[in-house]
Amino acid sequence: MFALYREKYFDFNVRHFHEKLEQEHEIRLSYTWVKKALQGAGLVRAERQCEVHRRRRGTLAGCAVTVCEPLDQSWSIRYGPHVVGRYNAQGWPCLSERKLDRLPLR
Repeated sequence: MFALYREKYFDFNVRHFHEKLEQEHEIRLSYTWVKKALQGAGLVRAERQCEVHRRRRGTLAGCAVTVCEPLDQSWSIRYGPHVVGRYNAQGWPCLSERKLDRLPLR
């Protein structure tokens, strides 16, 4: 098989070489076996594996922590684009309407 590939079918890819082995030379081997044998003999390069494509999530590394004091004397702490907390002038956390809706009723 190696001599056939080297001498006659050197410009064929593995798929076409496998077909020629079956059709013209009546050699019945699996495609995978032929491919691995040619790769092992160094006659065919192994294809490189494709990497998994994943969208990378942006990091907050290097972002500054910002403390803002608006005119209403409340404080908000930001880390990058995220608001970490809001506090009133006395230092108590400010609850937004959205957070108030989540509180259990007593």
